Amino acid sequence: MAETKQKVHHVVWCVRPESLERVRRFWQEGVGLALHGLDLPDLGIHVLISWEGGVEVIAPVYETGLLVEATRDFLATRGEGVYTVVFDVASLD
Repeated sequence: MAETKQKVHHVVWCVRPESLERVRRFWQEGVGLALHGLDLPDLGIHVLISWEGGVEVIAPVYETGLLVEATRDFLATRGEGVYTVVFDVASLD
């Protein structure tokens, strides 16, 4: 049986909108990992991401959008932190 190479693809952190710049500085200046910004109004969030580094940071910055309620609920109940760990798998089956 062939060994499957399953691994963590990236980790998603959820932060408050006012924390985005502080978080960007931490990753860029403290860790040396540049994050690229993406504005996703349909989802209601702003994203900072480094595919190479396996890091994604999301923040609910719009009043509405597909992820606004879920991310605001997360922040209200758990605070800022790891939101999702995304795995790379050979097959979902």
